[in-house]
Amino acid sequence: MPIAVDISNQIPGRLQNENIQIFSLQCLPRQIRERYELGQQQALLLHGETVHRGRIQILGNNHLAVVAPTLDNKTTPPDSHVLVTLTADKGRRFVLQAVIEKQERDISVLRILDPRLHMRFPAAPGHGLQFRPVPHETVQLLAEGEIRVVRTKVGLESERILAALERHRHTVADRQHDGAQASGTVIDTLAERGREKVAEEFLALQGKRPTLATLDDISLGGICLSFPRKSARSLANRMVYVDLSCPPAPTTDTASHTPLLHLQAFATVRRHTRHPTEALDSLHLMFLHQLPEAAANCFAGPQT
Repeated sequence: MPIAVDISNQIPGRLQNENIQIFSLQCLPRQIRERYELGQQQALLLHGETVHRGRIQILGNNHLAVVAPTLDNKTTPPDSHVLVTLTADKGRRFVLQAVIEKQERDISVLRILDPRLHMRFPAAPGHGLQFRPVPHETVQLLAEGEIRVVRTKVGLESERILAALERHRHTVADRQHDGAQASGTVIDTLAERGREKVAEEFLALQGKRPTLATLDDISLGGICLSFPRKSARSLANRMVYVDLSCPPAPTTDTASHTPLLHLQAFATVRRHTRHPTEALDSLHLMFLHQLPEAAANCFAGPQT
């Protein structure tokens, strides 16, 4: 029987289409970037539960300076992680993660971080990967709390199990992929609000034809994938449902096998890259909630 954990309260903000996750200031539109380069624009900075307001000045693609009197070395000392929100236009907000490198009086210098802070594992042969874009209407229902996200884990951690989702094993845990029995599964499901019942929107999503893709790398926080270009429409900042099966890692010891992981998880597209000379597009995805630490033992391939 699977263990089910409601993760809906852990993903506010990531479902809002106006929140655009970026990993470099180079990703900002030129006119927006110029405002910050000239120190003409304020930003919101979140440290823990405290919100600070400060004037931003860009110091290159990976650094910025913040003039914020409340951001001092007592409340936010060097090495503190800060979530920076840069307001743009039309209700859009660019969000990035940063760490405080140094502070002098009321000026703090921040270094921008890759949102995927966890170890990345390159793909090994034999992975099965596909994804489905989530309809905007479904995302809206999730943002409004009409439906919720339930994460089911099997074979990864020894925790108490909710029996309710056992009734829905055909749509959540213990699904077999290409005839292979998964040693561990991490599966996100949409459930009705206040009921232990799979939402109709989730069943409709599973009925959609998936897009086959190739895994580039994976971490506990997200994945990078490539897929054949089918449309000129960008998937940037869209929500997608990823279905991934990780095979056992190659080993010289036939008695030792890395567990197979079956993953079905919701993620947001941080970046959609088109390669001008190739017929492939790349997606950089961030999971709505990071995978359990134990899942790293299931990733095939050497660490990078």
